[in-house]
Amino acid sequence: MIAELINQNILQKIILVPCGNRKDKQLTDGFHRYKMLQLLVENQLKNIDSVVIDNYELQNGQLVPTYYLLQKLREKYQNVHFVIGSDLVNTLPNWVEGQKLIAETNFIILNRSSHKIDQITNLPPKYELVQNFEYGISSTEIRKRIKNSKTEYLDCLGVLTPEIIEYIKVNNLYQS
Repeated sequence: MIAELINQNILQKIILVPCGNRKDKQLTDGFHRYKMLQLLVENQLKNIDSVVIDNYELQNGQLVPTYYLLQKLREKYQNVHFVIGSDLVNTLPNWVEGQKLIAETNFIILNRSSHKIDQITNLPPKYELVQNFEYGISSTEIRKRIKNSKTEYLDCLGVLTPEIIEYIKVNNLYQS
C-alpha cells in the first residue's frame, strides 16, 4: 500500500506512525509494531527516501489521539495529510476532537469497495479520493492467519516480507 501511494504520485512523503499502547484495544506492544515497520522500510522500501517512521507516540508513552498527533506532525513536517480508508470516514465524528479533526485535516480517502464513497455521510471538507484502492487483506485477517497457521510462513507469504514473518516467529507474536 505504501509503495502504491508513491507509485501513483498521491503522496511525495509518507510518515508511518506506529500506534502507542492502547487501553481500548488488545494490540501487540508498540515496540514490536515499530520494529516490524523498521524491517519493512529497511528491506522493502530501502531505496525510497520518502518513507519515514516517526515514533512520536511510542516516545510519548501513551496513545495520542489522532487530532493531537496530527498537530505535532504538522509542526515537524509540511503539508500533512491523513490517509484513511473509506470504511472509517463515517466514524470520524466519534473520535477524540472529531469535529476539529474533520474541519482542520487534509484527508486522503482510499475508496474501498466495501464502503464506497457514496455510502459516506460525513465527508470532510478537505479530501482527495483515491478510487478503487484495494489492498486485499486486513491486519485482522493477517493475525487470524498467523494464529491458525500450519506452515513455516505463517500463511502470510507474499503478504508480509520474509523478515517480518521471521520477526513474528522469533517473538511469538499473534500465535496464541
